[in-house]
Amino acid sequence: MTQQQNHAVWRADKKNPGEWLLFGPANLLKDRRGPIPVKRQDGTIEHRRVIWSSKPFDISGVPHCYARSEEKRPCEACGQMHLRAEVLGLNGKHRDVRWCQGETDCNCGGLLEKGGA
Repeated sequence: MTQQQNHAVWRADKKNPGEWLLFGPANLLKDRRGPIPVKRQDGTIEHRRVIWSSKPFDISGVPHCYARSEEKRPCEACGQMHLRAEVLGLNGKHRDVRWCQGETDCNCGGLLEKGGA
């Protein structure tokens, strides 16, 4: 019996060169209530939120799927890229799901740009 994987990994998107998708067990990637663990190539674990997931398919009897993670966005003040969870709102608390709706600021105090990478 194989042990079920408890993290996702990054995979290159074949349909959109230069973009990356998450790949892992469907039970992990289909649960969008919070950040999921993602193992990077260097072995470290980062946590990302899932914004879309594919239809599950079986690999050795275990349902897997692909997913797209939230994007990081550039801060116009410090130039760094930030995820939603890294951005502090004007009241000093983390923003909710709508953090990118125009008036958010980054930990350095700068406003985030509307675009993102």
